[in-house]
Amino acid sequence: ADDKSREPLERHRWLSTAASLGRGTERPLRELGEVCLVLQRDQEALQWLLKAFSQPGGNSDVDVAHTLSKLYTRAGRVEEALDVYRSSLAAVPDNLSLSRSYGQLLLKQGRASEAIQVIQRTARLSAAPDAAALHITLAELHQGLGQMREALEAWESAASLDGNNAAAWKGLVAAASALGDSTTQLRALTKLSMLEPGVADWPAQHAALLLREDPGSREAEIHLERALRLNPSHVDALVGLGRLRSGREALDLF
Repeated sequence: ADDKSREPLERHRWLSTAASLGRGTERPLRELGEVCLVLQRDQEALQWLLKAFSQPGGNSDVDVAHTLSKLYTRAGRVEEALDVYRSSLAAVPDNLSLSRSYGQLLLKQGRASEAIQVIQRTARLSAAPDAAALHITLAELHQGLGQMREALEAWESAASLDGNNAAAWKGLVAAASALGDSTTQLRALTKLSMLEPGVADWPAQHAALLLREDPGSREAEIHLERALRLNPSHVDALVGLGRLRSGREALDLF
């Protein structure tokens, strides 16, 4: 074997000897687990990393927690992987990467209600751009569970944390529409028209909402004209403008 392949084997040998003599404190045990990973000995790596994690204070080692959880997951032992995250978060409750990974693993297991609680907590720990993305995830989870009011609140949080995030405003439009909240829809559509000025759907949808309240709305007509400048064949805008003007002409006859 060449020098490069011999080096991890030699480290494995002397670290194993130290561990067998009872000298395996948290750091050497972690190093032994890492060497096993290099040697592609996952089962042995899991054994040593678990010993390192079980040492006093070992569950505060975030890197060990992540690696141990991945090894458990790879072996199909998901509940044990989740237990690692729970234990580590008990030791370092403000760690963002642990919270995020824990929530993601719960999501992969289809445990949406549990994941929501974890992601909410993670969002509170995160800086604005990351928090916005987490609130989008929350909104999608709430929608999947049919919790539209909670979804609307999550979309609102995402949009307020990152005002230029078009996905957040689009989600807000959809959630507000499902709840019949036209005021929020109009506010979100106004923002989307600013963020995506070349998209005809936004002024067209804005006009449709205004026409529900006032079939002869001049403001709605302005939005429809803008939509048709952007997309002359936009069906909803063509229909809306046609109805508005025919209605106005009918009124003029009287």
